[in-house]
Amino acid sequence: MTVEIKSATSEAVMISSFLLAEIASTRFRQSVINSIVESGWSRELVDKPNLGNPEENAIRKRILLDYRGYYFNGFPQDVSWNYGQLLTKDIEKLKTINFDYWLNFSDNTRSLTTVAKKIKQGIQYKNEPNDIFFQIALAQDKLAIEPVILVGESLRKLVVLEGHFRLVASLLQEKQNQAIPAIIGLSNKISNWALY
Repeated sequence: MTVEIKSATSEAVMISSFLLAEIASTRFRQSVINSIVESGWSRELVDKPNLGNPEENAIRKRILLDYRGYYFNGFPQDVSWNYGQLLTKDIEKLKTINFDYWLNFSDNTRSLTTVAKKIKQGIQYKNEPNDIFFQIALAQDKLAIEPVILVGESLRKLVVLEGHFRLVASLLQEKQNQAIPAIIGLSNKISNWALY
């Protein structure tokens, strides 16, 4: 696997990137917006984050946990966050999150490559159209896309925390050596996370 660590970053950056990716998503946009409204802040908190402001960082964390708290059950507190990148060919070594949607769509393999192959064959998950994957694939060449977020005990065994759809879309483009920006969290306690 050619996943590389470039530089250290922070949990606040990971949370901001997670929210920016999901507020751009048709599937999660409304959940993010609802949580922002309930917090008493404006959408600017996510769209134009001030990462140097501890109060804003704490509120963004609360917003993420408000609508995605189930995602972080058992998630370790000692994760070291890093900027990095991988190549499209590395996606086959990643595992999906241990979550029903991805387990079922991947035939319990947790392989994004399996999902991409099924989509190319026209196989849908619960009769949901696959159009979104192709739309993301087309958009990735034109838009500034947030880094995918990966976690693991080491670079050899990484699980996708956020960015499954974008990674599958990258596989549909069939560009083997395309660089994909990533935020990578490492912890020797990550196996305690319920979705690892």
